[in-house]
Amino acid sequence: MRGRRSFRDREAPTGVVVETITAVDIVLDGGCSWACVLACFLVNFFTWGIVSSYGVFLAYYLNNAIPDDLDFKYGISGNLDFSAAMLVAPLVTILVGLYVIHIPMLIGIVLLTTGLVAAPFAQRIWELFLTQGALVGSGIGCTYIPTMSILAQWFRKRRSLVYGISASEMGVVGLPFFIQGKILGGPFIGILSDLFGHIEFAGILTFICGLTIFAVWMPVTSYAACILFAFVNGPVFGVYWVTVGPISAELVGLVKQPRLLSLNWMTIVLPLTFTEVIGLYLRRHTSQYEFLYLQVYAGTAYIVAGLLMVELRRVH
Repeated sequence: MRGRRSFRDREAPTGVVVETITAVDIVLDGGCSWACVLACFLVNFFTWGIVSSYGVFLAYYLNNAIPDDLDFKYGISGNLDFSAAMLVAPLVTILVGLYVIHIPMLIGIVLLTTGLVAAPFAQRIWELFLTQGALVGSGIGCTYIPTMSILAQWFRKRRSLVYGISASEMGVVGLPFFIQGKILGGPFIGILSDLFGHIEFAGILTFICGLTIFAVWMPVTSYAACILFAFVNGPVFGVYWVTVGPISAELVGLVKQPRLLSLNWMTIVLPLTFTEVIGLYLRRHTSQYEFLYLQVYAGTAYIVAGLLMVELRRVH
């Protein structure tokens, strides 16, 4: 499918205003579009994919703690990756508007690399906050945020599918550690979201994700059951990252999509900063049901979010 964009030139050497219109054919849903999907996938692969495996780092930090530092501080360190990435969203959006997307992405590469290289040399918890937290998180934000609005501009159909493919990197890069169901879950969510509607399907899957926590995770008593939960919940737990781009484009259009996404990123800064800390506090080491309070908290949050999506569909 081709989209036509016109460029107007109103200046003439004689001083007479002359209007010329040049039509440029841009192929939508074509080869260049899928090249953008691959590029965005690789960006996510080397940013969110690695950060989403922070549980591996957390397990090491808890067993090899810096003296006199509390466990919850390591949770904050991991969450700073996410919250710092969202916090720089308005600045990144401004830079993308003023310059090409390559400028903030190059800045992000420098910040991300610096943070990852410097983190192993941290001797104090504040140094870990600065390196693996703030620097890595800011680098991720600078590289990831520009890609969110790019994909929607290259596709008129199958927008959720391409966002799903782009977001499926978490399951690929984290194969030894993470939830492998995410590999197929992202594209699967994208296909069905394009068929049944972005808002409707996002609400349904968010609600289902909460139900799987109560129905599958809470009764877990063995490692095999835990693996089952990973494959059941894995394909649907990342519905937010797959559908936030298409939903924002549907609500306000492509022109205003970057602004709406920036507002969205800002609203999740505080939750992303403290969720892991909340999880550490809700964990009960001496109880038979060690993660019960955490499971109730997570399941309830997903169910409430799913109901709010239903309300969004009603008013939209």
